[in-house]
Amino acid sequence: DGKFGYYTNNAFTSHSHAWSSGPTSALTEFVLGLRVTGLVGISWQFAPQLSELNKAVGGFTTKLGKFQASWLNNVDGYAANVSTPAVTQGELILPVLVKGDMPRVLLDGKAVCPPWYRGTDTVIVQTVGGNHTLEVSSGTTSCS
Repeated sequence: DGKFGYYTNNAFTSHSHAWSSGPTSALTEFVLGLRVTGLVGISWQFAPQLSELNKAVGGFTTKLGKFQASWLNNVDGYAANVSTPAVTQGELILPVLVKGDMPRVLLDGKAVCPPWYRGTDTVIVQTVGGNHTLEVSSGTTSCS
């Protein structure tokens, strides 16, 4: 009759499908740090959760297009790439490297002086969609 698997074999039936997708979104949003904050991704956030991991890479697609990000821990700090549809607006929520020290932040190769939120030890950069590179390092910054 052409039926197999789920239809005729109770041992084959899996009840894990509903929760098995949970780790995918959790890792994308809470480790990689990429999430949509507006309808179909018109606004988004990139807030990498640096840890003892060396790197994280991932992405997803909405009706607006592809959203991709990666980050890599290195000796002097971390580097990241974020690629989102051009019609979007984004917020880069970047963890500082040393509590109490303003990091040096390069966005697309240019130094930026984002607001520093000492209570959360993050700096926040507003940006538009597109392809962006980030470098966050300790060291001399011209920001006051």
